[in-house]
Amino acid sequence: MKDEKWDDLLYCVKSFCQVRNIDIPDLSSSYFSRGARARNKHSDHTLDHHYRVDIFYEAINCQLMELDHRFSDSTMEMFRLASTLDPKNAHEPFRSLDVCQLVEKFYPEDFSDHEKTILKMKLQHYVIDVVQHEVYKKLTCIGELCQWLVRTRRETTFDLIYRLICLLLTLPVSTATIERSFSAMNIVKTRVRNKMDDEFLNDSLLLFIEREVAEKISLEEIVEDFKAAKDRRIPTCTCCSVTHLQFKTDNSKGVNETFSYNNNWQQSIGMSHMKSFMDEDVKHLLVGMKFKDVLSKAPNW
Repeated sequence: MKDEKWDDLLYCVKSFCQVRNIDIPDLSSSYFSRGARARNKHSDHTLDHHYRVDIFYEAINCQLMELDHRFSDSTMEMFRLASTLDPKNAHEPFRSLDVCQLVEKFYPEDFSDHEKTILKMKLQHYVIDVVQHEVYKKLTCIGELCQWLVRTRRETTFDLIYRLICLLLTLPVSTATIERSFSAMNIVKTRVRNKMDDEFLNDSLLLFIEREVAEKISLEEIVEDFKAAKDRRIPTCTCCSVTHLQFKTDNSKGVNETFSYNNNWQQSIGMSHMKSFMDEDVKHLLVGMKFKDVLSKAPNW
């Protein structure tokens, strides 16, 4: 198979060179390594051997090793068994036995023994009502299948199969977005913040990772939600009816600074410092509750 792909690649490269009048070297000639010392050494390898074996084959072997390292035999077996639920394979016979094996081997704690028995019977009706449906054959992924089952209210009829599909949708956890989210922990949880609790860390990560959504949240909305929370207290001055927020600034002296909030932010040391203080400290303290509320109402979350 490698030789066939090499021939196809070599043909494409030669065609590219001919169209653009690029000289094509003689692949049967000897290959000499680059460098002053290497030029004085005779090589038994030809250019064809160097490009085909040392570069092309080596690159494929590295990719195969990486795939073997990332996907174990058990993972590949899970993907193989789960592929029968993928609508892209609608042209192939539906393998009910693979679905039962998938539940037995990988999700034994999510289904009781009684549910496993019922699942075998429901798979027969699933083939007639879902797999043979014309809309099912037009679906392209398991995610679309899950949405279609909900729209047609078939998730209640085939609740066990729907539960299995939802479990399968949790598999792609190694996407680029997830990897960027994990790498963000190195930025947010620095050595200075190493003692923060889990809730504060979670709120800070949400604010950092989903900064586009967080930018749409105003500070006024955050403070109002914070005031309305039952498990928080914000003292209100009886003489001026102004809410005073008191936070400890992260400076070398550890001085407590008190800020007042009414229709406008007021404080005695300048609006520029107030904006910096609010952006870096207060918003991190208060944004978690409001941010989670916004995400829960968003259509894509």
